[in-house]
Amino acid sequence: MSRHGLADSPSSTPGPASRDWVPVSGARLLAVAVGTLLVGSYLSIFYHIVDVVGGVRWLALGVGGALLLATLVARVATARTGVLLGVVLVVAGVVAYLAAVPDVYDGLFTVDFAVQWLGYLTGVSVLQFQRVDVWAVVLAPGVAFLSWVLLLRRRYDGSALVGGLMLGFFALTGDAGPTVTLLGMTSLLGLLGVGSVERSTGTWREVTRLGFLVAVAVLVARWFRVVPEARASAGSGGSGGAVRGDLASATERANIYESITLSAKVLFAIEADAADYWQVAAYDRYTGSDWIRTGGTRPYDGRLDAPPGETTRNEQTVSVERGVQTLPAAWKPVAVEGVDPARVRVTDLGGLSPFDSFDSTDRYRVRSEVVDASPGRLREAGSGYPQSVRERYLQLPESTPRRVRRLAERVGGDAGSPYDAAVAVRRWLLSNKSYDLTVDRPPGDVVDAFLFSMERGYCVYFASAMVVMLRSLGVPARFVLGYSTGQPVGDGQWVVRGLDSHAWVQVYVPDVGWIRFDPTPGGPRRSVRNRTLNRARAENATGVDTNESRSVDVTPTDSAAASGGNGSTPTDVGPNASVGAQQPAAVGGSLSAERGSGGSTTTPAGPVDAWLADRDRLDALVGAASVALGLHWVGAFERGYRAVRVRWQRPTDSPRRDVERAYERLELLLAGRFRPRRPEETRRQYVERASDVVDDERVRRVLDLYERTSYAGRVSRAEADEAIRTVDSLVGAGR
Repeated sequence: MSRHGLADSPSSTPGPASRDWVPVSGARLLAVAVGTLLVGSYLSIFYHIVDVVGGVRWLALGVGGALLLATLVARVATARTGVLLGVVLVVAGVVAYLAAVPDVYDGLFTVDFAVQWLGYLTGVSVLQFQRVDVWAVVLAPGVAFLSWVLLLRRRYDGSALVGGLMLGFFALTGDAGPTVTLLGMTSLLGLLGVGSVERSTGTWREVTRLGFLVAVAVLVARWFRVVPEARASAGSGGSGGAVRGDLASATERANIYESITLSAKVLFAIEADAADYWQVAAYDRYTGSDWIRTGGTRPYDGRLDAPPGETTRNEQTVSVERGVQTLPAAWKPVAVEGVDPARVRVTDLGGLSPFDSFDSTDRYRVRSEVVDASPGRLREAGSGYPQSVRERYLQLPESTPRRVRRLAERVGGDAGSPYDAAVAVRRWLLSNKSYDLTVDRPPGDVVDAFLFSMERGYCVYFASAMVVMLRSLGVPARFVLGYSTGQPVGDGQWVVRGLDSHAWVQVYVPDVGWIRFDPTPGGPRRSVRNRTLNRARAENATGVDTNESRSVDVTPTDSAAASGGNGSTPTDVGPNASVGAQQPAAVGGSLSAERGSGGSTTTPAGPVDAWLADRDRLDALVGAASVALGLHWVGAFERGYRAVRVRWQRPTDSPRRDVERAYERLELLLAGRFRPRRPEETRRQYVERASDVVDDERVRRVLDLYERTSYAGRVSRAEADEAIRTVDSLVGAGR
């Protein structure tokens, strides 16, 4: 056996693998079981990814084949051959992904690419990857093969390294939930510990050293995940408490929370040619628990595409009243002026995103081309969607319950056109669900729960449900966050507050573009808005009015035409023409979110997840573990135990036990002043060798009493007391 504990073990089986393939033992079975948990922990994250974007069957086939191949290779080939083959599979997977996403390859060595990947290491989900389904399906088999072949070849440290790297990466991106992180970390330590015992190599101090480093890494990863959230939430504070900032920051993930409260503080003053919804961010990927915007951003270079159909120009001047991280604009923006272009980014979904924070000194202009199409034109557009639109905006998790699709078919399956299907779904939601800011966030798929288990919800629930139902019918749609029109304060002037934060739906119409639908009941939203604003005014809250808005009373019909605009009725249509019907006072994400599930950004899957979902609780748990492992690593526990046990001995009714206990104290004392006794040393050999450092007749006297007790089997009370006093004197002499 080599000094590193990785030497090959003898086996009766001839051939190239005979050097390190050994018969199965209990310890080996335990090591394989713990290693299986480690592999399963990060494979479960790969499964969640492909469940969201599609490809579960391909992942199962790829991983299953890789594990079978790894088992065969581990039996007939050397560990080195297995590792080389595993590395080849991983590299081949990376190459296959780059080939499937040429845009990524084209920008592989650019600054933007480096910044984007730095973002993935500070809390940005891999679900933002382009073609993340390909990424997961081609990468997971190679990683699984490498982990498994190392595990079967008894290279436990290597298998733990592969698993730890994958868990660490997913912890940094935020895709590893608290339960998976804890299970994976525990399995990693267990694999190293059981493996060391099974191979009779290593020490528990080495295991705890690695555990300490892993625990610290998890804490650092979670800290990095907090930083973007804290940065995002800085800005539009409100009377309702600390603002979450999902709208005030337009982050890549839109979470679905429990009960929320609204801020009455003014965020923007807008001058525009016409009232509209001021869009902040669109999201294309539904995970079952939240929304994610895929793709990255590019610098604004003065070029923004206009919708393909007929449009009406709407020019807006936005004055920022409070620090935010958004660039609200009517859809579809085609030009931005009055601000340094370097501060403006363009998302992969065609919207605007700020590079940094905007504050009360900032003022910018946006030119938008708003789709102008009649209901008749929208009905005639048909369903000739481009393939890129189908792939991106029909996505639903494979685990979406079938009853969601069946309900969508009952509601809109017989509609004469995709537009009519959208109208039918909107009507159904308005008729069957009530508006309420106080809800309990359901477990499992949020839309499924809202449709079948909840009677009430707020705009995020309504919009999410409509998008999922339309996608179930084959109608491309996406989830949008932003602000409703706000409070009119003059001709072509509006004041937008946190109260106006809102979520709605955009439906794609061929040769026309994205059309807005708002499925959230307008009347209850107006009531909430007016009540909250009037209460803030009565309390003389600061920042809730501008000079123009202070003298304007808020009534249920104080905004754009309640008739729905362009002759539409509020309950019949919801596209862009009906701004007036949808616009009054909304709710949404630039609000203070009171997360009832312990601060979790994802839905707890069970009681363990629910307990661990609280960031403070999990951080305290991991922090305590890291401190404990660190103390053990440096020997603090051992020294503390030795210090207490050496210094204290109380006589008992058994003289023999007292002598044995006194000798144990003597060995602990010598371990600190000399070294611990080695397994191959007799007690007398140890004491004689220790005399070079601790030359004292009292040490030999305690040894004599111990040997007399052990061999003769008898010892007097006086001799036992002598042994205790002698060790006490040795301890006192060393202080």
